[in-house]
Amino acid sequence: NGVGPGNWNMAGTKLVYLVASKENCQYFIRDIDGLTMSAPRLIHTCRAGSFGAIKFTHDDNILVFSESTENGKPYSLYSLNLDTSKTQWLSQPELHLGGNSQFDMHPKENKLLISSPDIKQWEGFYQLDLDTQKLDFLFSLNAYICCGIWSHDGEHVVLMGEHPARNIVQYDLNGDNETILFSGPLQLHRPERHSNGIDYAFTAFKSDLNIERYDLETQRSESMLSDTFDERLAVLSPDAKLIAYISLTTGNEELWLFDNEKQSKRKVTRFQDGRHYLDLAWSPDQKKIAGLTLNEIHIIDLAKGTASVLPLPEKEFRGISFKSPNKLAYSVKINERWQVVEFNLADNTMTRLAAKWQSVRFASSPDDWLWVDQDGNWYQGETATSLAMPNAHLSPFYGRQFNVHKNGQNIAFYNWQQEHVEIYQLDNSLPNGSVLINSLPSQVGHFSINGNTVLLSQKSSEINDSDIYRTFRVNTD
Repeated sequence: NGVGPGNWNMAGTKLVYLVASKENCQYFIRDIDGLTMSAPRLIHTCRAGSFGAIKFTHDDNILVFSESTENGKPYSLYSLNLDTSKTQWLSQPELHLGGNSQFDMHPKENKLLISSPDIKQWEGFYQLDLDTQKLDFLFSLNAYICCGIWSHDGEHVVLMGEHPARNIVQYDLNGDNETILFSGPLQLHRPERHSNGIDYAFTAFKSDLNIERYDLETQRSESMLSDTFDERLAVLSPDAKLIAYISLTTGNEELWLFDNEKQSKRKVTRFQDGRHYLDLAWSPDQKKIAGLTLNEIHIIDLAKGTASVLPLPEKEFRGISFKSPNKLAYSVKINERWQVVEFNLADNTMTRLAAKWQSVRFASSPDDWLWVDQDGNWYQGETATSLAMPNAHLSPFYGRQFNVHKNGQNIAFYNWQQEHVEIYQLDNSLPNGSVLINSLPSQVGHFSINGNTVLLSQKSSEINDSDIYRTFRVNTD
């Protein structure tokens, strides 16, 4: 079982916390007297697969928690009355992405600050009056940003800066007057109000994500594309001679190319802004890279190093892949179902595939095309022939990216429960059979496979090298 997150009551005499695994979910309370803790008292059993936070309100008998119906589903907010053991659904923003899992209790009033993405994938900030259940929209930011808290005076919103977050930023309740409260060299997590009523405490760390190459024939791995900065989203080109990836070497996300033959790398773009890519895809002619962000799809010209944004409404897109040099496919929700749309780069027209399909992963070889229908059945090839997968109920997506790749006789997918990329080989004599040939550790989930080469994302160290810091406001009067 994992323990946490936890939360103090306002007086600092009680601690409420989550205890959960993939099979169970429970909330406990302990009384605190100095360094002595009482025995844990179970107050609520939540749904298995839910890992939501729980917090005290100003009334120790009323708590607020977030809960998901199952792993991977969005979170909703509820209150829990300890006297009656009854839960109540709270008024809250519409559910998008992870839903309403991030919230903070006002330091003085009975109000929640809720951080929640909207349909355009902008991060919205809302105020909920727990006494009246009145929900008010405060403001939103079109940025890869998260998790606001109330300021000490309750008149501002404080949060970590945009990715990679190295700042603590404060806004007025209408989103105006952005003020940097702290800036440093390390990446940091969501701040908390310090008990001195002035400063903020936060966890900071040095992120170092590297790319590892694994050879299926020799079953050996080697580190590549590794330095003291993040290298991520490595994708092999159709001819396997080049690797496209995102690097934070310059302090911002930029697209780089690595030449496998020359063992050299070069920076392609000069964005110098706060964009954040979630997935990359090569065009078959290897002249373009499609980049997926929170609410946009970018087309990067590798010769010029420039990027253009497809004229699409801002919303959640998943599973980008090129069908041809000028046709890009993606999945988007239409009438509450994931459906596949092809975008023609030559004339900016769109074609929706049959509503039967929720996902199609195109590849340079039509034999490696993967189709998934609305019932979760899998198909392969240009004619969409039925394909039995090695794992029942396998999702086509892991977050925004494809979870399953086919390359020749290999089927590979990320098993999030085991944190491994599993690779199965299709047996020619048993077309629906499969044999596990390798299980590769991956701490992030993104991978690329071409021929005998698999690229994986790995942290430079298994140790979570982080520390707790606090701001220190100097009185200049």
